[in-house]
Amino acid sequence: MFPNSPLLLEQTMVSKLKLFSIFFKIGAFTIGGGYAMLPLIEHELVEKEQLLDDETFHNGLALSQTSPGPIAVNMAIFLGQQIGGVLTAILCTIAVILPAFLIISLLTGFLVKYGNTPLMLKFFSGVRPAVGAMIAFSLINLIRKAKLNILKATLLTTSFLLLILGITNPIVIILSLIIIGITWERLAK
Repeated sequence: MFPNSPLLLEQTMVSKLKLFSIFFKIGAFTIGGGYAMLPLIEHELVEKEQLLDDETFHNGLALSQTSPGPIAVNMAIFLGQQIGGVLTAILCTIAVILPAFLIISLLTGFLVKYGNTPLMLKFFSGVRPAVGAMIAFSLINLIRKAKLNILKATLLTTSFLLLILGITNPIVIILSLIIIGITWERLAK
């Protein structure tokens, strides 16, 4: 568990409910999926509540991106466990999933009936740039905080070019970067 979690160290029910409400709010008000949630999760847990430091957040992000499953769920599991253990991880995961489940359950009939109407198509068309902006903000923020050195900048640029040009599969890049990272850390010691 993260040692500087003043809100959750006592493991009171109030603190667990507060964390549940943070993840529920993020799940409820973030359109665009997990990557659009990242700046909000970071703001709430690192900047506002100071339950995590930048390094722990970014380690969780790296692990969440390389693990199977939705990134928001993986982040909720990792960060919840870091803050308060297994029960907190379960609560955070339920909290981040529950809003989407409820909203989709309630809106399915409406979207089937009215999803292709001109008004709804305009709504979705208007939401797309906002989602793109949130994802771009998250990407820029991650790069800014990555503490890039020459090796990391080279790997970032090379990976980006390989993906854009379609030269290799993303899985090959991820596995290669994991091997390079482990090797680099061992050689550095």
